[in-house]
Amino acid sequence: FASNCTECHSNPPQNGAPMSLVTYNDVVNAIMDRGLLDRISRPEGAAGLMPLGGPRLPQPTINLIIQWNENGLLEN
Repeated sequence: FASNCTECHSNPPQNGAPMSLVTYNDVVNAIMDRGLLDRISRPEGAAGLMPLGGPRLPQPTINLIIQWNENGLLEN
């Protein structure tokens, strides 16, 4: 998340981002309550795709985040 999201989703958020993705709790909340998995999984060029303005995250990165969610969002 630090290398792809926190330019805008910092604390405080920048460039109109609605929330921070700096802490573990921030990211878990975004996955559970704010549709983060949907937003990063949209096709290239789709409305609402994150990161805003692209490019889309590599599919292996998206798969890793989905797997982390499926495994219970364990904190490392």
